[in-house]
Amino acid sequence: MGAVPLKILLVEDDEDNRELLAELLRMEGHAVEPVGSAEAALGAEAAGGFDAVVADLGLPGMDGLALARELRRRDPRLAVVVVSGWGDCAELAAARGGEVDAVVTKPADPARLTAALWGAVCSRRAASGTP
Repeated sequence: MGAVPLKILLVEDDEDNRELLAELLRMEGHAVEPVGSAEAALGAEAAGGFDAVVADLGLPGMDGLALARELRRRDPRLAVVVVSGWGDCAELAAARGGEVDAVVTKPADPARLTAALWGAVCSRRAASGTP
């Protein structure tokens, strides 16, 4: 898909899942900054430079959709992919309706996650006129 590695902010509250997803993304050649909460993600995003965010939908406190809304408010060019183990529910329908660029179900298949990330990043770049 993309020859250039992405800089990805990974937001997952479960430590084991966070480590696994980070390793999968790194194996694909991406630079990954893993954090354990939406609040930590907002702090990391403020430093800038991310191409995409991969966030768990079921985060405690601020959930993945609220995080997506805030990230989009801050930077409309940022690609946001949500990972969820909840299956089809109202939150996923809302996410697909524009809150996020893509939804990937858990357990996240590396090929599907990578395809969703590149699709989201390319779409955001095209919409903003960024190469």
